Amino acid sequence: MVEAISGYTGGRGDNPTYENYGSKGHVEAVQVVYDPAKVSYHALLDYFWRHIDPTDPGGQFVDRGAEYRSAIFYHDAEQQRLAEVSKQALEKSKRFAKPIVTEILPLTKFYRAEDYHQDYYKTHAVKYKYYRWNSGRDQFLQKVWGKGEAEAATPPGEPKYAKPSDKELRRKLTPLQYQVTQKEGTEPAFRTNTRITKSPAFTWISSPGSRCLFPPTSTIPAPVGRASQNP
Repeated sequence: MVEAISGYTGGRGDNPTYENYGSKGHVEAVQVVYDPAKVSYHALLDYFWRHIDPTDPGGQFVDRGAEYRSAIFYHDAEQQRLAEVSKQALEKSKRFAKPIVTEILPLTKFYRAEDYHQDYYKTHAVKYKYYRWNSGRDQFLQKVWGKGEAEAATPPGEPKYAKPSDKELRRKLTPLQYQVTQKEGTEPAFRTNTRITKSPAFTWISSPGSRCLFPPTSTIPAPVGRASQNP
């Protein structure tokens, strides 16, 4: 992969922000720029399917709402064809008991998210890993794919997540973040830039040869999802 950019796409309003992208019909997404000589579009699609719940039409895991749904946004007819074939193969595999509802849509315009969303999983590693663990995503993927296959879908070199001690969590999280992630508390009804940013729900895939979008998830050249970092 050359670059992964968190952002918004799929809506009608121009210049969306974190505060209004949902009301404009956009979804959180990740645009991936990749080198076809090093990784194929097919491999990116396979990675995408192994990191989302493609049967959920109302969001991804604890993130609820249309702005968190999974989708693949294609750049051209070939990407559309490959995405459709990949989706059909997943359906035929009977891996999931429920229907596959992930949308495959044409990419219109992608808007880069605010700087604090970029590489969030690196700049706020503890908060991100903590959020992800408590979201149920990893547990779901292991249940569906099995421990071996789920780990095989992890990018080479990615460190395995180990839950921090309670002492470390209390030191690095704010009282509100600790209450929400550890005690099943509830965040305030309003959004602020200090809330724990979740991972992309992987929503779209697009890439004219070397670019694609994925969303919650999401956002690999073509999937777009949540405005955050890697799933």
